[in-house]
Amino acid sequence: ISGVMPIGIVADLEIVHIYQRDPCGADGFTDNFFVIAAVVNSCQRISIEFFFECLLLCSTLLGGFVHRCFLIFVQSLQRLLRCGKSSFLSMKLFQQLLLTRFVIFLNLGKCIHVLTFFYIIYIICVFHLREMCFESNYNPNISLFAQLMKAAKIHSKSGFLKRPKFIEDITRIPNSYKDIIIKSFVLGKYFQKQTMPGEPVALLLPNSIAALCSFFGLTAYERVPVMLNFSVGAQNMVSMCKTAMVKKVITSLKFVKTAKLESAVEVMKANGVEVVYLESLAKKISLLNKIGAYVRYKLKRVPHKDGGSKKAAILFTSGSEGAPKAVVLSHANILSNIKQMSSIETINITDTVFNALPMFHSFGLTVGTLFPVLEGSKLFLYPSPLHYRVVAEIVYEIGATIMFGTDTFFRGYGKIAHPFDFHNVRFMFGGAEAIKPDTRNMWMERLGIRVMEAYGSTECSPVVCANNRIFNRFGSIGKLLPAIEHRIVPVDGIEKGGELVVKGPNVMLGYIMPDKPGVLAPLEDGWYHTGDVVEIDEIGFVYIKDRIKRFAKI
Repeated sequence: ISGVMPIGIVADLEIVHIYQRDPCGADGFTDNFFVIAAVVNSCQRISIEFFFECLLLCSTLLGGFVHRCFLIFVQSLQRLLRCGKSSFLSMKLFQQLLLTRFVIFLNLGKCIHVLTFFYIIYIICVFHLREMCFESNYNPNISLFAQLMKAAKIHSKSGFLKRPKFIEDITRIPNSYKDIIIKSFVLGKYFQKQTMPGEPVALLLPNSIAALCSFFGLTAYERVPVMLNFSVGAQNMVSMCKTAMVKKVITSLKFVKTAKLESAVEVMKANGVEVVYLESLAKKISLLNKIGAYVRYKLKRVPHKDGGSKKAAILFTSGSEGAPKAVVLSHANILSNIKQMSSIETINITDTVFNALPMFHSFGLTVGTLFPVLEGSKLFLYPSPLHYRVVAEIVYEIGATIMFGTDTFFRGYGKIAHPFDFHNVRFMFGGAEAIKPDTRNMWMERLGIRVMEAYGSTECSPVVCANNRIFNRFGSIGKLLPAIEHRIVPVDGIEKGGELVVKGPNVMLGYIMPDKPGVLAPLEDGWYHTGDVVEIDEIGFVYIKDRIKRFAKI
């Protein structure tokens, strides 16, 4: 760091200057060290566990420099705790710090709380590492299936022959990455012969391994999965098929009978849509097809490595104001949103994600399903979020650590479940609707779990803002994710705030309108108008005030 670099306001701590002194300066020091000048507006006391987390993150950021100081800090803290003295830095501690070439100066002339100092560094690290983490992990040109192969290469083995089982559904047959990829190759190769490159193929399936393999199989061979919402009725599903120009629908006979969708399937057939049942398809798959899929897996052959701006999936808006519009998402859109989420809240191989949100919803597809699969976490897919008692029992049984849902579902789980059912949950993300204070308080007081609120839309793949365990404010939808630009457009009759308009790598390619089937209508200059009136505070937390259409009605 050369010269003086103003940092600005981070949380409640104002960093005035950070600069590096000449290593051969007049003070006689002959080795590199840093001088940090800071003003602390509020001295915060932090737990010892959090202190060591700060040390770890500082070591990651500054490398060998902090490693040289690590032992003396720990020893000094332990000495202060043993003596029972104040945990504020004393002159003796300053002398010890000077010996390690690590000097702290305050323009107030007072000693800084040792934990507050690390809190400053921690907040700065997290604030800047969000952007750095996203930029280093995000590849805008890779396809979803290539990313799956990459994740499998990293996480698929835990020994010479042992392959951990990562994905499970209500059939209770766990699958490894190897199983998922081979099944995806089998299904993808079959539909490659039945369809044209770039052709949309609809999926009418619940949360299951079959749906996941069908999705990856289609994307592997440049077919576009169209996620049909089976809860909106036969006419709306026909409208979706016409809008996206779907000729084939993949479904399951067992699912159709269980969900009582026979009439909807007959209506689609009457409108010229071919319905393919996975049960009948399985009989057509020969041993040779399976051997070929296994060979492709062993050779790590990815049919199409490049993704970028190619179509990856088509989802639909709710259709509350007319026929549903098709939202076209690219490979880059979905992968960027996954990497944006991983930069603010990491999940890993030790986590187990429980997802009951349907895959035809962007939150359930990107965050609930693809996020854990591509980041190496275990995943349990459940077909319905409405089975409150069953969900609580399964979460307890599998030891889930992460859950995604909505306020309605969380309220239902919290009322019925025993507090110990969710004993292993680390955090929960709520989206699609505002998290009510009653729901948040119930989970905090009765179950001891913080429900963190996120915000987004199908057009943004879907997450735009999110709280996390570091930056979390009740009533806020969190901070904007990395790499998202925003504008606040003034709205007549509103003094504070305005409409949130966003632009970023996760914003959709465009709409396909019902009156112009198959024609992609891109956004103007890539900016998406959310239609929500928001206000952003001084440190970046976003608060939703209302919808523009409600103000227009008033």
